[in-house]
Amino acid sequence: MNSFKHHKVYSLLSMILIAFTLVTKIQGKALAYSTPILGMNFDFINAQGQTNGCDLTGADLIKNYNMPGVRPHVQDYLKQMHDNGVSSIRFLIWHETTITGPTNAIPSVGGVIGEPYRTNLIQYLSDIRTAGYSSFNVSFSPRGAGNPTEKDGITYDPAQFDENWHFIQDVRGLAKQYGPATLRVDLDNEAAHMTGWVTRE
Repeated sequence: MNSFKHHKVYSLLSMILIAFTLVTKIQGKALAYSTPILGMNFDFINAQGQTNGCDLTGADLIKNYNMPGVRPHVQDYLKQMHDNGVSSIRFLIWHETTITGPTNAIPSVGGVIGEPYRTNLIQYLSDIRTAGYSSFNVSFSPRGAGNPTEKDGITYDPAQFDENWHFIQDVRGLAKQYGPATLRVDLDNEAAHMTGWVTRE
């Protein structure tokens, strides 16, 4: 009986040793090939170059980038974040065909990003690259009738699809040309299904 118990103990120890060895090798390989990437959302800044405060209406960075003093402030923020270990910037673009009232959305009419937002985006992308960031994540958020999730409470118009798609292509081209080497694109921000959203078969 004692011999049987010893055999079970030795077998268990052997299995633990094998498992430990495998985990060590896997972890060693993971550490060798995977370095954590620190990222930051940087979407808002007001016309005074301030990022504090909870009211974000009209504070979209691309809308204000050509305002006096805003770009130098952003360049300082980018440098500070990069110096503290941030290597990736994520930016959210709200867009809609027709802009009415206070909003952070920019016009996407014709499927292109027009002025002054185009130049503002190019400058922002260039500043991100100059600051040394290795990657840029751009997330699109169509609004109004162009939003297929209908989470705005507005019925989706399928005719908006081509405009949205061409707008994405246009912005992606600018990001590839002027931004960091690595680009990731989110076609529709927070578009995963949630209770209360319209479901289509």
